[in-house]
Amino acid sequence: RWSAIAGDLNYSVAYLHVYNPDPVVNSPFNPYGQMPHGLLGDFIYPIVNVVGGSVSGYSSWADAVFSSEVAYTFHKPYNVGTDPTTCGAPFPGFCGVINKKTVRIMVRMDKQVSWPNAVFGAQRGSFLSFQFFDTWLPNFKKSDDIVDLAGYAAPKHQHNMIATGILGLNYMNSTINPQ
Repeated sequence: RWSAIAGDLNYSVAYLHVYNPDPVVNSPFNPYGQMPHGLLGDFIYPIVNVVGGSVSGYSSWADAVFSSEVAYTFHKPYNVGTDPTTCGAPFPGFCGVINKKTVRIMVRMDKQVSWPNAVFGAQRGSFLSFQFFDTWLPNFKKSDDIVDLAGYAAPKHQHNMIATGILGLNYMNSTINPQ
């Protein structure tokens, strides 16, 4: 990992050779590498290669910190088989594993706000954060039949997006912090 500062921006670049954070099922109905030991398969964490970068900086006009991250996984494994009967498997996602290029993007804004003091009776400034995440499969083909999770038939889409918001409050001298 390498990080540095350029003007008012902090940035970093990283390379990881790690276990995939999400397990996939190595199914006996279409083995991924070696034959699994379990009757219905084994949950495995294949090793993946990831290149990523991040940048963050303070914006005076918004009085907030903005940051962004991007990560590219060269061959991320996913389970396939929304209809398990096509391969004779008992559950969705047990029809094998496919490797796909994957890009994950995050954009975030973090800000200290004082209005919760008056509205909720918080004792000091509160933390407000908004985030947007997108997992993108650049060479996505519907015919790849990728599932979101082994055992669950929901098909994966080219873009899987989620937005979140957090408001952290402070009570009793910051010993109680509901979010």
